[in-house]
Amino acid sequence: MSEHRPRPQTEVAAPRKVARIRIGSFALVLLFGLGVLTWVAGVYWLTIVLAVAFVAVAVGITLASWHASGEAG
Repeated sequence: MSEHRPRPQTEVAAPRKVARIRIGSFALVLLFGLGVLTWVAGVYWLTIVLAVAFVAVAVGITLASWHASGEAG
């Protein structure tokens, strides 16, 4: 018969990191949509504010993803 080898246990990313990535991705879609609407409407100062928030959320997702992958292996 074949030799049974147990699967190596893999660590799972912290739920806080996963939640931050999922909520952040939702926020990116929302910020992008609002940014396009404010740009079309001609409210350029609000477009700039939303663009800065977009970058901040993207950096937050990147860091959370980087930390989560570091925890997982």
